Amino acid sequence: MNTTGTLKAKVERGVYRHHLRQLFPWITASQLNRAETFREGIIGRTAGYGIALYNPAKKILLTSEKMEELLTREERLSYFPKMAIQSHSRRAMWIIAADGKVIEFKGKTPPQFNQDKRNPNSGDPEGLLSYAAARKEAEGLRMIGAIESGATNLADLFPVYEGYGQLYRAETSNARYFPWLRIDSPVEVTRFLAELEGISIERFLFESGERLGRQLRKLHDAGYTLHNPLREGIVGGTNIRKPIWYSSLHSANVEIHGNLIDTEGMRTFEEAETLFWRRVNDEPGALQSDRERALFESGVVPLPYYSRLCDFQRFLGGVDRLEKSIAGVLGKALFLRMFLGLMEGYYPGRINGDKLTRATARLARQEKISRIDLGTTHGILYQLEKAA
Repeated sequence: MNTTGTLKAKVERGVYRHHLRQLFPWITASQLNRAETFREGIIGRTAGYGIALYNPAKKILLTSEKMEELLTREERLSYFPKMAIQSHSRRAMWIIAADGKVIEFKGKTPPQFNQDKRNPNSGDPEGLLSYAAARKEAEGLRMIGAIESGATNLADLFPVYEGYGQLYRAETSNARYFPWLRIDSPVEVTRFLAELEGISIERFLFESGERLGRQLRKLHDAGYTLHNPLREGIVGGTNIRKPIWYSSLHSANVEIHGNLIDTEGMRTFEEAETLFWRRVNDEPGALQSDRERALFESGVVPLPYYSRLCDFQRFLGGVDRLEKSIAGVLGKALFLRMFLGLMEGYYPGRINGDKLTRATARLARQEKISRIDLGTTHGILYQLEKAA
């Protein structure tokens, strides 16, 4: 006899297989069966699925069918029901359009929401996204040429959402975009995805790193960084200030194909420098020594370079040893392939493979790479900056 749980599992299995066939029309029955051995990995950590209403002309997703009641009869003709998967964070949903394109919508449209129940990171009511944040992130994504993006002011459609918006992110013809998978996914997931895309895992990671390098170079060349010397966060229920080298460019903000997907925290180098000196002057222990401070005051270490270094360091080594390290996830050989791609993307045509090899020789000589520290990252970037 089928129980409710059994029926739910069967439906989820059907939804899962349906999405895999849409994403990879060439997938074999054997690959479908293998994919189920780590289903959550390939489709990602999700919080369920449901029917949403998609307006392709306005590029908006009504994440609750109940919102249809607030539409006029004419407006309803512009919306189409779509099976949507909810992200693990419960702040976004994604669909697969008729042309096979993956489209993600960050910022939901719940019929009701509690102003007192807020996301600890964004400060927005759970499920919602401020319109200002949506606009800023869309602007950053367009700047770096990562993925197709745009922002919708939800208040233009429903007054109840005054101040809130929805971010639209979609893959382009140049690169796929799987918002549910990150570049630090388990190796077996990345290997299987590379197989489905018809390339080796080594090439997959090199190209992902190269794509991220190109996008990060565009961000920096435009005068922006993700470095935030004054970032605060919740740890163990306590609000603490992050290290002065904190950047929001952690590996969980990079999609598995190397697309930088979170630019909400970007600021100009000048703004980062202002925050840096405010922190240093207000907090004597922010830097390790007077000698270190002198390096910044004298300009021996230019602060724009330091901000770029902080962006690289957060991605490569994390803030501290408690944070997951992409080097630890991938292992030495695969990490070096991704790292070489990252450097090739950031310094296109300005350095050759031999100099890249010399720059990473210290890493390559290590028996095992579990984490990259700030000094190692600086040593590599400094050598590549001189070579460029």
